Amino acid sequence: MTRFAHAPVLQHPERIHPLLWRGSQLARPVHKTVATGYPQLNAQLPGCGWPVGALIEVMQTQPGIGEIQLLKPALQRLENEGSIILLNPPHTPSAVCLQQWFPSGRRFLWIKTDDPRNTLWAAEKILQHNACAALVCWVNQAHPAAVHRLHLAARQTETLLFSMRPAAVAMQNSVAPLRLALQPTALGLDIQLLKRRGPRANGPVHLVLHTHPSFTPAMHHETMDQHLSDQPRPATGPLSASPRNGLAAIHA
Repeated sequence: MTRFAHAPVLQHPERIHPLLWRGSQLARPVHKTVATGYPQLNAQLPGCGWPVGALIEVMQTQPGIGEIQLLKPALQRLENEGSIILLNPPHTPSAVCLQQWFPSGRRFLWIKTDDPRNTLWAAEKILQHNACAALVCWVNQAHPAAVHRLHLAARQTETLLFSMRPAAVAMQNSVAPLRLALQPTALGLDIQLLKRRGPRANGPVHLVLHTHPSFTPAMHHETMDQHLSDQPRPATGPLSASPRNGLAAIHA
């Protein structure tokens, strides 16, 4: 058996099938990826970026620790001209902030649901219609079967899909090919790669998101994700949109 270990076909199993890889190496992505905007994080991900058409689970201790800042560079790099959908975010999105981050006029849809089952149902339907360039959904409770359906739906799309989950679910099994746990630090985030297609990560990835040592992550989230003087209200009926800021709101 030892003499076959160094055979060319075993040294490069991806030549047999793209979904095969050695345990000591990162897998080659089947679909395209979007660079995260952080070189040290890119180096730890297959394809050097967020996988498109796959479920990415992001676990966090609480909302507002820098998760939006983490996703911002990738959302700005999207080649797909479709909308970016924010599904059931914990805070009202700031139209002013989104307009500053996306001056090109990228269209955003804000969908507010009243039940976890409706959140998963809406996410699945959005993916089935391949209706957006990116979907960021906040899911606190989800049965493994529902997560599996979400993953299967994502595989049929060209959508960048992030599922924001509470830290407590990190110990649960999941079909998501990429799972990350976020921990806030004085200057940014520590990212623990819980699951990836490749070897186990040696330690967390340290990201610097700001340079002011007295910075408070919760204050940043309040500032970035909420703007009390310019908050669109979720519609109780059909889709409502504001031409001035390009943010549409739906209440489901």
